[in-house]
Amino acid sequence: MANDDDLLRFSRSARQAGSDDNVVELPRPLGLVLNQDDDGNVYVETVAPRGNAARTGRVRTDSPFC
Repeated sequence: MANDDDLLRFSRSARQAGSDDNVVELPRPLGLVLNQDDDGNVYVETVAPRGNAARTGRVRTDSPFC
């Protein structure tokens, strides 16, 4: 039987981007570190200076959420 964490994880994995979401497609390796706050929101913690995320110029750590 699934627990609450499993259901929450499934719900997030099935989520589609909304009009107020930022969507960026990056080739792997991404060149960034993601983190999660207490509410389950995922954000960019670190962008590797020479990584693919930095090369696009579209990923920053100063945005509240990605």
